Amino acid sequence: MDNGKNINGKDPMLKKRKQDKFLKLLKPVASSLERYTLAMTRNREEAKDVAGETIMIAFESFGSLKEDGAFLSFLFTIASRVYSKRQRAFVRFRADDKQDVDELYCNSIPPDVAADIHILYSALDKLPGKQREAIILFDIFGMPHKEICTIQDASLSSVKMRILRGKKKLAVLLGAGSKTKAAAELNSL
Repeated sequence: MDNGKNINGKDPMLKKRKQDKFLKLLKPVASSLERYTLAMTRNREEAKDVAGETIMIAFESFGSLKEDGAFLSFLFTIASRVYSKRQRAFVRFRADDKQDVDELYCNSIPPDVAADIHILYSALDKLPGKQREAIILFDIFGMPHKEICTIQDASLSSVKMRILRGKKKLAVLLGAGSKTKAAAELNSL
């Protein structure tokens, strides 16, 4: 007896609707996910791996998404966890060289801007992981504090402090402002 289900007992039309809805939500934010994973990994191939694993996990757990408007946060949360898991799984060595700059930035960016971006990302690499992630999400992607709270599974005050402390550390690392005042503030944090 054919009741419209395949061998596994799943309705193929239901699966198709889920795929269509997932792809409809993914298409407009795919480039943001790509940029986010690239900002975290600073390596195009690893960023593709993290993004691919993120999309796979997101599709598998798509049913747990309560509202469509939270899809980007949903993806960034998964990407953050995938990246953290990969970092714990193995220690990687990456030399800073010209190839990294070429790999990270397209040819349409002027060389002086690309150099500034490279310096910024090098300074970001020196920050603790949660501070770096909070700054990238807030200042580079423009996400609201509440979404960052969801992604980092932290309170609003924790996220705001991570951003504040991270910016102060970045100021010292990048040589902005008074070094003695900034160094004193860093020590008090």
